[in-house]
Amino acid sequence: MRIIEVTVAPNGDISVETRGYQGSACFDPRITALEEALGRLGNGQPTDEYWVAFTQQQEVNA
Repeated sequence: MRIIEVTVAPNGDISVETRGYQGSACFDPRITALEEALGRLGNGQPTDEYWVAFTQQQEVNA
């Protein structure tokens, strides 16, 4: 299941976190559009799930 979680802190800070997106799916245009609409510029850090697809690909190619 893919989840996009948006959190707005009491001080107005906004964070966007995804779950269930692996590899390049993390850069889904819908996520980018949501971040832009919220005033974020996509400067977040990749989660562990981002790297799963690359790790699996390397294991297959080994």
